[in-house]
Amino acid sequence: MLYSSIIITGLVCALIALFAWNNRAERGAIAFMVLMLGVMIWSLGYAQELHSTDLPTKIPWAKAEYIGIVIVPVAWLAFALQYTEHDRWATHRRLALLAIPSLLTLALVWTNEAHGLIWSSISLVPGRLFMGWQATYGAGFWLFMAYAYTLLLIGTLLLLRVAIQRPSLYRGQAGALLAGSLIPWLGNLIDNIGLSPLPGLELAPFAFMITGLTFTWALTRWRLFDIVPVARDRVIERMRDGVIVLDAQDRVVDINPAACRIIEWERASAIGRPILPILGQQTSAIERLIDANEADEQIAINLAGQQRVFQVRISPLSERRGALGGRLVILSDITKLKQAEQDLIEARMVAEAANDAKGTFLATMSHEIRTPMNGVLGMADLLLESDLSGPQQELAQMIYTSGNQLMRMINTILDFSKIEAGQLELDAQPFALRTCVESSLDIVAAAAAEKGLELSYQIAPGTPTMIVQDQTRLRQILANLLNNAVKFTQRGEVELRVGREGIREGVAFADTLAFAVRDTGIGIPSDRIGRLFRSFSQVDTATARTYGGTGLGLAISKLLVEAMGGAMSVESAAGEGSTFSFSIMAPPAQGVAPSAYEAATPELQGRRALIVDDSKMIRLSLAAQLDAWGMRPTAVESGPAAIKLLREGASFDLAIIEAQMAEMSGMDLAGVIRQIRPVSPLPIILLGALGATPPVTSDPTTAQLSKPIKFTRLHACMARMLSAQTQPEPVVDQPERPAANKADQRASLRILMAEDNLINQQLITKMLGRMSYKADIVTNGREAIEAMRQKDYDLVLMDVQMPEMDGLEATRAIRAMRVGARQPWIIAVTAGSVEGDREACFAAGMNDFIAKPVEQQILARALARCQGADSPQEQASVAAEEQPQTVAARPAPPSLDRAVLQELSSTLGDQGDSLLASLIRTFIEGANSLQASAREALGRGDSPTLRRAMHTLKSNASTFGAQPLAALCRELEQRSAAGDLEDVGAALDAVATEFARVREALEAL
Repeated sequence: MLYSSIIITGLVCALIALFAWNNRAERGAIAFMVLMLGVMIWSLGYAQELHSTDLPTKIPWAKAEYIGIVIVPVAWLAFALQYTEHDRWATHRRLALLAIPSLLTLALVWTNEAHGLIWSSISLVPGRLFMGWQATYGAGFWLFMAYAYTLLLIGTLLLLRVAIQRPSLYRGQAGALLAGSLIPWLGNLIDNIGLSPLPGLELAPFAFMITGLTFTWALTRWRLFDIVPVARDRVIERMRDGVIVLDAQDRVVDINPAACRIIEWERASAIGRPILPILGQQTSAIERLIDANEADEQIAINLAGQQRVFQVRISPLSERRGALGGRLVILSDITKLKQAEQDLIEARMVAEAANDAKGTFLATMSHEIRTPMNGVLGMADLLLESDLSGPQQELAQMIYTSGNQLMRMINTILDFSKIEAGQLELDAQPFALRTCVESSLDIVAAAAAEKGLELSYQIAPGTPTMIVQDQTRLRQILANLLNNAVKFTQRGEVELRVGREGIREGVAFADTLAFAVRDTGIGIPSDRIGRLFRSFSQVDTATARTYGGTGLGLAISKLLVEAMGGAMSVESAAGEGSTFSFSIMAPPAQGVAPSAYEAATPELQGRRALIVDDSKMIRLSLAAQLDAWGMRPTAVESGPAAIKLLREGASFDLAIIEAQMAEMSGMDLAGVIRQIRPVSPLPIILLGALGATPPVTSDPTTAQLSKPIKFTRLHACMARMLSAQTQPEPVVDQPERPAANKADQRASLRILMAEDNLINQQLITKMLGRMSYKADIVTNGREAIEAMRQKDYDLVLMDVQMPEMDGLEATRAIRAMRVGARQPWIIAVTAGSVEGDREACFAAGMNDFIAKPVEQQILARALARCQGADSPQEQASVAAEEQPQTVAARPAPPSLDRAVLQELSSTLGDQGDSLLASLIRTFIEGANSLQASAREALGRGDSPTLRRAMHTLKSNASTFGAQPLAALCRELEQRSAAGDLEDVGAALDAVATEFARVREALEAL
């Protein structure tokens, strides 16, 4: 029976070790398992020793017991260290050091016969139930016992300390562990004082078995190995958030002080109770969440008389086998965060209201400022064309010049205000990059020529020729930077470079273009660069006094660049010039054919060109462009250097020479070249400064181009000269522009002007009079409607902002009033500059749009568009349709406005006819594609795509003077913007029919 009980003790210890192994991921579980394995070995060895009846058999089993005996104290201390969170002392290295005395003792036990340090003598002791033995122990035994009891004592003291300091929830567990740890001490005490019920029987294995059972009960009773964190008192206790741990039956297993304050319960009272009864007045707020395994919501709780907002997060807690063991509830007080969020919402609403007010103010000021300036500039212009004496002419010119400067300043400030108010919208459309760059250079060309500055540009090879972006805004940025460069440069050069952004960290910025404007001007001190992009700020007051300006140009340019998806920077040093760089997102235009001059052509391919210019910048720019065209350029810096090359036998097909060089002029060099090559004259292109008197020459192989060099003209000029070197340069005949209409036809056009400003009334009346037109005048929208009832007007010049009824409302009323009758042509005349004004006018039913200040040429073109779209005679035929008589079919209005085409051809400059033909081909191809895209969009019900297609076709049609086609596209654009796709198929058929007329007219040119 005794033998069986000791065997059962060993097996119980084995089961406890297995339980610890199953929870080996938890704190202290491995050490506890090793402890129980040691007791198991001790017990099983002791059982075999008691079962033996002679010393030779007992001694080996007694030695086997020591394998478990030496494990117990080290494992005991390791468990105590880990359970009490002294992990820094329970490292593998330190535990190995602690095990060294135990291993030495085990070695002494198994070699005791050689030295007798563990026991010196041993004898049998007969007992009533078993045959025991007793020994005389040596020094090695007592040293190990002292060491073992020291480790056991340290572990017990650690558990005692935890039992005292732990919160109430953990005191039961720690107390049970402490009680279990005292059992081996009690058994040892009984043995030492001779009170053992069975003399000769060691109680230690039994005591450690009882300790193991006690530990197991303590650890499972409070579920240390499942969901309660050991570090609770160091983390959860100090958390500001409320933490509640629930078991599977929704009972409170743990709760921290913050949660106690929220539910207004003491911890000792809450532990073990179901959660809902203890919530009290907070039950209604939390009850709906309690049954959820997971939740993350906000609730409002009345805490100490104050309304508080809490974020409630509920998470499931799994047992070691994966089953749901409980839930973790965290209550975070977010009252301040919600208040801050509410404050932000209110602040945003205030900011939006302020922004709306700012936009309204901007629109009002735009109108109020531009209206009187319109009168000032208009009257000054009329005054300049009247008979004035010399001093009067000079004074009038000063008024006009000053007014223009003031208007530019006003436009700059209004632009800045629009951007600041969020009113800026980019109009991204395909356009030719080189055309935009060259037109920007044109703006500053006169000022650069006046100062004698070299002005050039270079577009790097591989740069897209056609891009998609807001051309007007890009030109505004370039013009501002170029204007600053010219303004602050007294001598030297200004260069514009364009190219792709490049590759960074392996990523190609295919849609990013980089621009750089470099000058050799006064430069900027390094400590003043930071002021450049501030609003109304310049480098210093001296600069502002000397050069003038508002200090807004760079600030606006930087904002525009950022709106285009890029960034702007500057590199400069005082006296060394400046380089302003910026990048924008500008993807290549798809489906748009580049201009012919962008690529190599047979006329230029492989041709050798001599470049002579004393400006290194010009030489590099020209050489790079000629190389891109497939030519073979050679550049030298002076006339003598060029002469030396020619006399050494160098052969060239063409020479490009700067006309004004310091050492030898271009004409002088051309004369020497003619002497060197008298038989086969070398074609020569002379480059002169803008505004300079061109040298007089009758040589047909010599041409003149002005700086800054426009590569479109240079390409055409070289191609022409190289293809026919002996023929003189052809003169492009510009056909005389036909008058808009005869005087009697103009007099028959019935015009109504709705304008409340007296000065504008007089100004526009005088402009109309100079073109042989007359107009009736009303001062507001109501009067305009009444006038339309009394007289059948052909044209209405409608101001947008007027008292009593504005122009938009009046236009809608007129359109509604004349449904089924002949509609007048209504032109919006407005000083509004906010994005969307034009669209609002067209949406109201207006046919055209001109901005104040009104210029004579712009007004004339608007009148021409009106008459081209619907002449008075045609309008009369429509009115006649109302009579009960048979009339001839109404003749179709002209498909093209020839005046617009003439103006476009003139704008293209040299070779305008050939370039116009290329543009017409591109327009026709693009129009076919746009119509196909529109029909596909209609089939899908895709209003935005249909609107974009019609918007683009409308813009292109207007460029070529196809106003009827543009009007049809505009109507479709407005309908698709409103989502009205009813009968759009028939409208697209009308567009196709009108486009066929336009195409036929264009191909007949």
